[in-house]
Amino acid sequence: MTFLILSITLSSLLFVGFKWFDIKKINLLVAIIGNYISCIITGLILNSTYKQQEPTDLQAYDLSMIGTCMALGCLFFIVFYAMGYASARIGVGITSASTKMSLIIPVLFGTLVLGEELGITRIIALIAALTAVVLMSWNQGDKPGAKQFLIPFLIFIGSGIV
Repeated sequence: MTFLILSITLSSLLFVGFKWFDIKKINLLVAIIGNYISCIITGLILNSTYKQQEPTDLQAYDLSMIGTCMALGCLFFIVFYAMGYASARIGVGITSASTKMSLIIPVLFGTLVLGEELGITRIIALIAALTAVVLMSWNQGDKPGAKQFLIPFLIFIGSGIV
């Protein structure tokens, strides 16, 4: 339960941080690159602390997955940048909701590809989540523009794929 609360808190602070970057005129790209560097350093420190190092042998790795991993890494970076842009320009709530509701995509993948059972409850939940993304993206009184729906939708799709 502690990890769940920590995860929710930190992911919420991420979107608030993106909005703060815009207010303070901090370059989003520089902030994301700094985040990547700090994550790499933290990962290296934790990896060497908690895992006993063994000599690495490139033959032990499946090198055919390198392209897929690099593509997912690039997509993650693009989605992360889009989340920062959308948090600053469209709103923290819409961006956060689009990201959270992207869980639908792995659920659909599990159902369609892995053969998990798709009951009426899951169908209703999928439709409700997609509807919520559209409704949260639409401000009353505004004439809906393509950007207003497109960016949250792309974040939704990209987060789900990653």
